Amino acid sequence: MKLRTTGPAAVPIAALALALAVTGPSPATAAPTPAPTAGRDLPAASSSSAWLASQLVDGLLPGPFGPRPDYGLSIDAIYAMHASGDGELAEPILTALDDEGLAANFYSAVEWDAEHGLEEHVAGATAKTLVAAQVGGRDTRDFGGQDLVARTLSTVVTAADVAPGGRFAAGGEFADGGISVTDVGRVVDFGPDVTYNNANSFGQTLAVIGLARAGRLAGPVVDKLLWQRCGAGFFRIYYDGPRSCDQSPSAAPDRDATGLGLSAMLAAQRSGVGGLDDEIAGTVDWLLDQQDAGGGWGGGVGTEAPNTNSTGLVVQALADAGAPVGAVADGEAYLTSAQATAADAGTALAGDVGAIAYTPAEHDAARTDGIGSPDTWVRATAQASLGLAQVGFWDLTAPRAARFAVTAPTGYVLRGRSIAVRATGLAGGEAYRVTVGGRSAATGTASATGAVAAAVVVPAATPPGTRAVVVTGSTSERTGAGTIQVLAAKRLAVRLRAARLRPGTQQRITVRGLAAGEAVTLRVRGRVLRGRATAAGVLVRTVRVTRPFGTARVRATGAYAVRSGAATFRVVRR
Repeated sequence: MKLRTTGPAAVPIAALALALAVTGPSPATAAPTPAPTAGRDLPAASSSSAWLASQLVDGLLPGPFGPRPDYGLSIDAIYAMHASGDGELAEPILTALDDEGLAANFYSAVEWDAEHGLEEHVAGATAKTLVAAQVGGRDTRDFGGQDLVARTLSTVVTAADVAPGGRFAAGGEFADGGISVTDVGRVVDFGPDVTYNNANSFGQTLAVIGLARAGRLAGPVVDKLLWQRCGAGFFRIYYDGPRSCDQSPSAAPDRDATGLGLSAMLAAQRSGVGGLDDEIAGTVDWLLDQQDAGGGWGGGVGTEAPNTNSTGLVVQALADAGAPVGAVADGEAYLTSAQATAADAGTALAGDVGAIAYTPAEHDAARTDGIGSPDTWVRATAQASLGLAQVGFWDLTAPRAARFAVTAPTGYVLRGRSIAVRATGLAGGEAYRVTVGGRSAATGTASATGAVAAAVVVPAATPPGTRAVVVTGSTSERTGAGTIQVLAAKRLAVRLRAARLRPGTQQRITVRGLAAGEAVTLRVRGRVLRGRATAAGVLVRTVRVTRPFGTARVRATGAYAVRSGAATFRVVRR
């Protein structure tokens, strides 16, 4: 059997390797994951997005070896376009991947394997597609017909998978590929034709980011990310050697992997994972020490010299981590020094404003020679643009602002009691919070179709009156509201026209302290009278007095038994 992959087996130049890290088996460096909003003026990043859009062919970016589209590179462009605030430029790519179902060619190798199709799982590509769907604001539970959250989770090794009879143990569903108990929490490649697990740090970091945003990040997945972090603060690429990887021959520092690893740790922390402060600080310090005098960063083995691919990943992560502004600004200046701008008018780059070369020297040469093959420039631009936009992964993957449809009971409800709250319009599996009258009342996770159906207890401290029931999703901009009429236990005031009456006369009963329109039940000597309070919260009824003589009790009950009051009068002979 042979290993099926989703990209070319080798790349001729180091620059190419950076963008192909999660598309095939080559040792390489991955691309990051941008999306919704950019909080500042981003002309340099926007011009990069526009140039990338001009390179699309039938909605996708072509690969370096012919007309076949490069799905991983196209996803990198989605990240860059959304990071710059130009997400509309990414719609042709998302249409091809999602609406036309072409993403499966990337994460399942179906283009190469008609027999097994979706049975093959390429972990890094799966996680990368999940993040792309989040960045693009698409339904992660139905992207190209697949639930990408579930599919990413399926690539995570669990203890049961390596136990006797498990998926990757003897007698399991798939060949073990060397997977053992030490791989619990790791995302891995598997399938009928996968004979070697090629998943590396890039796939793990993207899985952490995507699952964190989906609210499905488990501790072992974070642990296996940190497995790749060496004591000095950097990340390695391959899952070779012991956890104390400083002594492992595979522990060569990789700045691309470290930048993306920093982004993943930040996403995990913001999703609620604790205990990462020291790891984040140590990685920031290590990256700052690696900055070149010219402001740039190199990558890993074979790409150690400063380049825009690596610098884009590192600058984006450092800016998100709140690193010193001087280092970030120097990195940004390095990137812009390699970008074609209006200053290149009259040169061979005049028609390629926004494109970013792999190095400033290559940009300078292209002013005379032009861009011969755009592939290297496309790959450099897609990742370098992230350092210009400087929007962190946690923000980039955030769902778009949305207004949910929320329904709650239309009648009166008693505080301290449970009510049914429903909402639609959330993302599948999106975490939500319900507040009633501004007080937290419930949390949960939306269904796969983005629906909420929750039993919510109205907080006992909620003031009576019209109160908002608010459902908030993963960000404060994703929300919807309904209203309920809240009541509290109360002693109602019951007043009578007369304390003594003869049979055959009329007794007038006045009940005060009700809510407007509240249903009221009156009981007088076994008789039951019903009505509703006026807008002023008052009910007035008359009843004919009959024998027997003696004490008569009047009891008024509102919408709930704990809202009641009583009075008595006497029926006399004269």
